[in-house]
Order: sequence, then C-alpha cells, then structure tokens
Amino acid sequence: MEIAEFSEGIRKFQGAKEKIDEFFKTLEELQNEIAEKNELEKHIENCEKMSKDLEAERKSHAEELRQINQDINILEDISKSLRGEIETSKLKISKSLRVVKNARENLNSDLKNLNFEQEDVYFEPTQEEIKYEPKLLPFSFPSFLTSIFPSIPPPQISPITPNNLVNRHRLPPQFVEASKMKICENCGAKIHRNAPTCPMCKTKTKSKNPKRKRKTNDQFQL
Repeated sequence: MEIAEFSEGIRKFQGAKEKIDEFFKTLEELQNEIAEKNELEKHIENCEKMSKDLEAERKSHAEELRQINQDINILEDISKSLRGEIETSKLKISKSLRVVKNARENLNSDLKNLNFEQEDVYFEPTQEEIKYEPKLLPFSFPSFLTSIFPSIPPPQISPITPNNLVNRHRLPPQFVEASKMKICENCGAKIHRNAPTCPMCKTKTKSKNPKRKRKTNDQFQL
C-alpha cells in the first residue's frame, strides 16, 4: 500500500515538473515575443520620426523653391521694365543728338561767317560721335567763346565714355585713347589730335577734320 502511494506521489511530482518546465518555456517564449514587439515599436517610432523630419525638410525646400520662382518672376518683370526704359532712353538720346548736331553745325556756320581762320575754334565731331551715332556724345566748347560771352555757361552734357561702363576694365586701352590721337604723316608717331606740330619730328600737322575753304566772290564770277 505504501509503495503504491509512493509511486503515485512520484508520478504526480513528475507531472508537476513537466508543467513547471512547460510554464517556464512558455514564459520564455512570451518574454522573447515581448522583446521583439518592443524592438519593432522602437523601430516604427524611429521610422515615423525620420518620416516627419523628411516631410519637414521637403516642405522647407518647397518653400525655398517657391521663393526662388517668385524672385525669378520679379527679376523678369524688372528686366522687361528696364528694357522698355532703355528703348525710351534711346529715342530721347537720338533726339538730343540731332539737336546737338544741328546746334554744332549752326555754330560752325556762324563762326565761318565771322571769318575765323583758326581751325581749333570750330566745333568738330569726335570719332566717337561718328562711330557710335546716334548716341549722345559731348563736343568741345571753344575757350574763346567763354571769354567773349562770359555769361553763357558751357553746355553740361554727361559724357558717354568707357569710364561709365560697368565692365570698362575689359576694354582695350586703345578704345579709350584712340579718339584723342592722330598719326603724324611725316614720322608716323601717334600725337594728340589737336597738336599743331609733332613733338617727335617737329613737323606741322594737319587737323583730322580740316576746315573747308571758303569760296571768294571771284569764284562765283564768270
């Protein structure tokens, strides 16, 4: 009887041990699943955070692109407006040049009627005026007129020269100085266009725009 009870006790003990082992096995599996779940949740949280950061960056870049496009449109409008102003300025300059040219020709005609013999008292068109017409360019104001008519101020005309250009440093030096020089016919040296004699060979020079000879009354007689 005691042996049967002892055997039954051992059997129950083994059954309990198996249940305990099964319990710890199930518990370990549960703990592993919980750890895996927590790891997945952490990964999901990181992904969501990264997604939000990328979305914020995308919106930031989209705003920058919008501002850039807006600036481009503004600059295009300004450019169109400035081109219109340039065309208007060209028309005004062309009209002003005609006025200046007519005034110069009238002054030269009056000076010729006064029988001035000096060539340097006449208003001569510069090379720039001839080359860049119809741009408005300055002309020299003879000093003798200031002494004769001191109340008449010299014309205040803004010169259009390479110094007024933004990229004037790219222009060759001869562009700036060519209008002031002429070639000596005797030695070939470059001298100032108004110099009466060549400083190199002392030869008398001719004006780049010589005065036309006036016809005398005898020439009109048959």
